[in-house]
Amino acid sequence: MTTINFKNKTVVITGGSRGIGLEITKTFLKHQANVIILARNKPKRKIQSKGNASYFIECDIRDVDSIDSAVKLIASKYKSIDVLINKARTFPQFKNEDMTRIFSTPHLHSRAYLVSPSWHMFLKIS
Repeated sequence: MTTINFKNKTVVITGGSRGIGLEITKTFLKHQANVIILARNKPKRKIQSKGNASYFIECDIRDVDSIDSAVKLIASKYKSIDVLINKARTFPQFKNEDMTRIFSTPHLHSRAYLVSPSWHMFLKIS
C-alpha cells in the first residue's frame, strides 16, 4: 500500500474547527501538514497535534470576497495549496469567473483537490 507524505504540504479545510472537520484537521496535523482552517468562527482553543498547530483564517465561504481575502492571505504565507477540503456545511454556487479570479492569485500555485461535502467529487485545480 502506498502512503502519501503530507509533511510541509499546505492543506486548507473549510469547517475544520468542529465535528468531522476537526478530526480531519487533527489527522493532517499528525502528518506534519501545514493546516489552514477557514471558518466563520474562531475555534475556542488552538487546534494542534504532535506540536504542529493549525492556522485559522476567518472566512465565510458563502461570500466570494471573503474567500478572495482568505486566498490572498494564504498566498502571502504559503507558496501553494496542495489539498483543499470543503467540510463546511454550505457549498456555495459561484460563477466560473469568480472562481477563476480567486484561484488566479499571483504567486499561489494551486495543485489542490477539492473535496465536496458528499465526499464523492474530486476536482483537480491546476
